[in-house]
Amino acid sequence: MLSTGKPEPIIEEFLAGKKFLGFILLDIWLLHLLLALPPVSKRMQYWFGYYERALKERKEVCYPL
Repeated sequence: MLSTGKPEPIIEEFLAGKKFLGFILLDIWLLHLLLALPPVSKRMQYWFGYYERALKERKEVCYPL
């Protein structure tokens, strides 16, 4: 974001969905119900993969071999 002035697409998606997520977290049973749906589960896997890749890249930059 510092070089382009635009947030990463994953950050924009997070900011767009934070109200919905806040509501869902108040009713945790609803979160579990939604996670059982294949499209939601697939999107969550995408997010987890994104964070794993970002962490790996950051470790490589901060702690090169």
